[in-house]
Amino acid sequence: MNKVTDQDLVDAVRAHAIEHYNEDGWDHICESWEDWEILAVVKGSKKESQAIRKVKKQVRVLSDHRSEIQAEVF
Repeated sequence: MNKVTDQDLVDAVRAHAIEHYNEDGWDHICESWEDWEILAVVKGSKKESQAIRKVKKQVRVLSDHRSEIQAEVF
């Protein structure tokens, strides 16, 4: 089995973010995050799925915060 590289992890997160752009805050990753920011969150992940789960925790917080702000505005 080949070792997953840092770039593999970043690429997997970016691909997932693009595929789920309109869901759960993944647009934040597509629009705002640099590779080094993704890597800071996923560092130490052994699998791409683990990296995606780690980032999902982060984007969920951002999405929830955005929803709270939008609820106050409208």
